[in-house]
Amino acid sequence: MRKATSAILTELGISSDKHLSELSDARIAEICGEVSFEASHFRRRIAVRDRWTQLITAHLFLEHISIEFLDQEFVNKGVLRIDRWGLLQKVELLRALGVLSVEIFSQIVKINTLRNRAAHSYKFSVTDKEVKDLVAMFPSGMFKEVDRSPTLMNALYCTVAFFEHERKSADIRTLMAQKAGAKLRLALVPFEKIQSSAP
Repeated sequence: MRKATSAILTELGISSDKHLSELSDARIAEICGEVSFEASHFRRRIAVRDRWTQLITAHLFLEHISIEFLDQEFVNKGVLRIDRWGLLQKVELLRALGVLSVEIFSQIVKINTLRNRAAHSYKFSVTDKEVKDLVAMFPSGMFKEVDRSPTLMNALYCTVAFFEHERKSADIRTLMAQKAGAKLRLALVPFEKIQSSAP
């Protein structure tokens, strides 16, 4: 599991407004850019031929990312018991917070629906039509553009990758906002001194 951005900043000795304001955008992207799971493990687990296993694997990783995502967005992490929530409730909250795009949200909802059907029927199998419906949720020509065939595995793989990318992007935006706040506080110091010394 990746370390929280605040823990990474502490380890790096970035604890003051001065230190935070001096971080370059590239360094912020590097600090927030760690993937929240072992990518090679995910690739190995999803590269099986069985669609059912691919679906369950992707769902597990989407669940993991949703927990990481919510954890980085919450100030008071212990207030909500998200460990008891299903994936749908977690992504609905991320969507309501405005940190998850409607496209990724819709793909995850579709995957969650398929996974729920799989969990409640031992005869369940992902049909070609369901694969086609999921693939159709991606921008036209996207799979061709990245030399991937429009298969269930690739659609699941891309959904997990996009979701993780949105998590990292939200983390970067948060740290950039903190940096802007630190710069503003530093810029206001001389004015506050003048104001406090005025008669």
